[in-house]
Amino acid sequence: MLERRLIEVEGTVQGVGFRPFVHRLAAANGLRGFVRNEECGVLIDVEGDAGKLRSFCSALTGAPPPLARILAVRTASALPRNQKNFRIAPSRRPTSGLRPGSAIPPDVATCGTCLAELRNPLNRRYRHPFISCTDCGPRFSIVHCAPYDRERTTMAEFAMCSWCEREYHDVGDRRYHAETICCPQCGPTLLASEALDTGRSHATDFEALALAVSVLRDGGIVAIKALGGFHLACDAASERAVARLRLRKNRPGKPLAVMLCDASDTALLCDVSAAEMQALTSSYRPVVLLETRPSAFLASNVAPGNSCVGIMLPATPLHQLLLDEFAGPLIMTSGNRSAEPVVIDDAGAREALSGITDLILTHDRAIASRCDDSVVRILAGDVRAMRRARGAVPQSTTLPVAPQRSIVAFGAHAKNAVGISRGTYACLSAHVGDLESHSARCALRTALDRIIGLLGATPTVVAHDLHPAYASSILAEQYADEHKIARRIAVQHHHAHVAACTAEHGVSEPVLGVVFDGAGLGSDGAIWGGEFMLVSGARFSRLGHLAYVALPGGDVAARQPWRSAVAHLAQAE
Repeated sequence: MLERRLIEVEGTVQGVGFRPFVHRLAAANGLRGFVRNEECGVLIDVEGDAGKLRSFCSALTGAPPPLARILAVRTASALPRNQKNFRIAPSRRPTSGLRPGSAIPPDVATCGTCLAELRNPLNRRYRHPFISCTDCGPRFSIVHCAPYDRERTTMAEFAMCSWCEREYHDVGDRRYHAETICCPQCGPTLLASEALDTGRSHATDFEALALAVSVLRDGGIVAIKALGGFHLACDAASERAVARLRLRKNRPGKPLAVMLCDASDTALLCDVSAAEMQALTSSYRPVVLLETRPSAFLASNVAPGNSCVGIMLPATPLHQLLLDEFAGPLIMTSGNRSAEPVVIDDAGAREALSGITDLILTHDRAIASRCDDSVVRILAGDVRAMRRARGAVPQSTTLPVAPQRSIVAFGAHAKNAVGISRGTYACLSAHVGDLESHSARCALRTALDRIIGLLGATPTVVAHDLHPAYASSILAEQYADEHKIARRIAVQHHHAHVAACTAEHGVSEPVLGVVFDGAGLGSDGAIWGGEFMLVSGARFSRLGHLAYVALPGGDVAARQPWRSAVAHLAQAE
């Protein structure tokens, strides 16, 4: 018996190979119709034998592509239309942004199959720094707007060659409808140039890569255009190179992240648990904080006085090629000056990184969204995010209680991220950082505009920190005035921490929150720090706290906790 179904699939189902998966599944069951990207995520219009339709619907959610994240499926019956075949139809551009829960996928590290092709001299994409497929490659960092199609990404500048076009339209090919498809003939071009000139290209492609490796081996510093911004790289085994980077970047003591060629190299540094290895090799390749043992494998000034080192594996084919050629560990830290946001374009790199780097290794594919590296640590067997950015953004979080109105939240002054709610979902930006500089505050507004645009939300409430002098609070007030939003909510800093934890873990009942955080303005006008709070959603009671003390250095004490410890010890005498 012929039947027809209209199926809406909501979640991360764009840019993850979901439409090709649906096409192959429909063909395997002899079904007809189409699949396309829509405002809701993906719409499937499918008809055929009733039994085959049931098998199709079961497999649809039972074994989706590995990167897909299905949040909801809505099915309705319709009259058959006697469609002739099954196809991928052109996407329908949303008129009001994405429906809550639908999402542009995050950037994904190079998959194993692409890595094998990258290293295969017989493959036409051999050593191509931009190799990707439906299972891997840039996503969020290159998309301008939804739905996720090539013409709405920074790959639109690169016309597919005839070879790539055939692969793109071949339903049996692993790059069928891979929006980032490219090759040495038609893809982006790698460029190497001196940091202090006006950007004159010195080398391209393989020559550019060889030049970068040569500079690194000589103890130099190379700025590398990555997925969501630039990295600064140097030899992680060279005390001299690391010292030079610290001096030039004005980063005297903070640990520096290290990139290794592959997971087996971590055995030279530390004993890695199964959970840590899983995080290291996950599709978003975060920096993982690992306890290390003394080793000549790294320079001693990589993480002075710290038992942990941030380790990550290559997330892009460009990084993989560099590590393969260099054959040693590389420092891979954010490409910025101290207190500034990570640089995302060549002009910014030449201006901001002048005097830091000896060579800029870049390419002509633009970055649409700034996104630094994510940082995680495994605690009690679970992954805990220290910095949520590349690979994790812009995944939405389901809220235990849906706000009645859309709220835009401006975060705190330090380690800032902004977010917006829509329905039962909240979407956070990538880590913005401290808001000390004008460029950091501009980065906050850019990040906010990006997620509002992608989500299609119209905020009617502005939330910000209770402290009126925080840059985020000032920006929130300006935003509310600019957009004529009358409702503003000032949130006590430590209350916000507890509320965020309950939202993250889906807890709606009252909780006892214990917050030992930096200073936060309290509702009594004093500076709080060290709170025991009974929190029930938007309400809290302060049950206990550390005694009030004078903070040596004022706000500096929040960044240097030993000052608070000295103050408490002095008062206790």
